[in-house]
Amino acid sequence: MKKLLIVLPIVLLSLAGCEKVDLTEGSPAELTARETTADARLKEAKHTVSVQGTFATLASPLPSAPGGAVVNGTGQMSHLGKSTFEDFPILDINALSGTGTRTITAANGDQLVGTLDIVLVPLTATTFTVQVNFTITGGTGRFTGATGNIYGTDVLDFNNPAGTASFVGEITY
Repeated sequence: MKKLLIVLPIVLLSLAGCEKVDLTEGSPAELTARETTADARLKEAKHTVSVQGTFATLASPLPSAPGGAVVNGTGQMSHLGKSTFEDFPILDINALSGTGTRTITAANGDQLVGTLDIVLVPLTATTFTVQVNFTITGGTGRFTGATGNIYGTDVLDFNNPAGTASFVGEITY
């Protein structure tokens, strides 16, 4: 009990020396600085979302790049809304693989950018299932600094440049 009587006054004295700070007080400049810092911390906080979508596609060969093409798509993707994409794949039909770049533009104009790893699965002599891994390396707007992977499938038919592509994956931003 003696120890409690000695410790209690010490605790009370140390608490009496503490000053309460009201974070809502201060000059407008101080308040704005605190709000700006809080907003910056919120923007730095990253979260991961699942996405999926379906696109109508149109492929055009690039004569200047052997095995090269431009593939444009228009469709709907969860979390991005009505979206478009543009791919620049380079395919090696003999190796049944390819690489390339992709840009997906969301309904509000924000973009996801990254690289493509492509595997071709022959269906006929002129038709292939295309399996694509899109590795997200960044973006613009809310996708600045984004990462993630989106996997897709499409059918490549050398006799018909139109097709459909389906995507599923995750984006962290």
